[in-house]
Amino acid sequence: MTNYPPPQGQPPYGQPPYGQPPAAYGQPAPYGQPGMVMAPQASNGWSIAALVTGIISFCVPLLGGLLALLFGFLGIKRSKVTNSGKGMSIAGLILGVLSVGLWALFGSAIWAMVQGTAVNRDIAKQFINDLASQNLTNAATVVDGKVIDSKDLQKLADVVKPMGTIQDITTFGIQANTGSAGSEVVVAGAITFVGGGTKSFEMRQTKQGDKWVIVYVEIK
Repeated sequence: MTNYPPPQGQPPYGQPPYGQPPAAYGQPAPYGQPGMVMAPQASNGWSIAALVTGIISFCVPLLGGLLALLFGFLGIKRSKVTNSGKGMSIAGLILGVLSVGLWALFGSAIWAMVQGTAVNRDIAKQFINDLASQNLTNAATVVDGKVIDSKDLQKLADVVKPMGTIQDITTFGIQANTGSAGSEVVVAGAITFVGGGTKSFEMRQTKQGDKWVIVYVEIK
């Protein structure tokens, strides 16, 4: 049998091409060649949670912001292991800080207003109780007699008295205004009676000297 030499430029069978060293036994194939398996990148769920809670924290008072802060810190810590999600964690952390600050400022303003109008709510409750008990003499001491006279007080009492005994008076709407005409507070709420009936009311009070007086009342 005649052995023919291999064509010029083609290495013998089983040998690597010219200029390429032979692959060592067990050495992985070069990058991009078939058969190579890339290890999956580890996920960072805390970073996603931080960003999502940071966005919704402006709709969920305080709790959403606190969760965004917690998840943000955990996401940054996790990113050192996974090498991913650090940007989303920081974004969620910043949104959480803004949300907590905003709701704290808003909440403190509401609390200050509620505390500052405590006397107005007490006047409203006592006035309605006086109407229900037909104690119009006492009711007249907290109204501006120029705009609400004895006949007006009797009409208001006639609305409340048939409903029976008052079980609770809740004030749920308070608006304070201060202008050139003076200070004014609007108190709104609901009257609950023992028999199960309810009435709503709105009352406007102005400050005359050092005393708050009622200048408008509607019970319906």
